[in-house]
Amino acid sequence: MLTLSIALRVFFLHIYLDLNKSFAINIIMKHSKRTLRLAKVCENCLVCKQARKKQKGFSFWFVKNIDSKVCPFCKAYEKVHGHKSFEKDEK
Repeated sequence: MLTLSIALRVFFLHIYLDLNKSFAINIIMKHSKRTLRLAKVCENCLVCKQARKKQKGFSFWFVKNIDSKVCPFCKAYEKVHGHKSFEKDEK
């Protein structure tokens, strides 16, 4: 039964990977509520939003070189979404 469950998860991962990478990762990983809340803070962070939107300037440099290595919100964002907090969202 356990093998069937794992096989189904892998199957769904392959189906959704092309459509929405972060959704597929959430299906398999099942992140904790704490991690999801921390990632939500990064999604709403003004500095990180600016870095994702503009992809240049001081905010981009700061998030890329300093914040993503230190900030627990940025680390949670990377874990949940599957990419760094300064990279553009794939929509």
